[in-house]
Amino acid sequence: MEKLVNDFSFVLFFWQIIPIAMVIPFVWACVLLIKNQRETSISKAVWVAAFFFVPIVSSLFYIINFYVNRRKY
Repeated sequence: MEKLVNDFSFVLFFWQIIPIAMVIPFVWACVLLIKNQRETSISKAVWVAAFFFVPIVSSLFYIINFYVNRRKY
């Protein structure tokens, strides 16, 4: 057990946290897109394509856009 504690690497830990942190907005945006009834099927298809080609940027943009537009209604 002491060997495991001594071999712990903070750099490796943070490199493992980064991909996990990048998945959270992607999943959050996908759930919001599925639950959003105001979006048409064409716009949903465009968002899905954007999620596929540029996942992190488009996910963050969709989340921001969703909550800004939600305040308007």
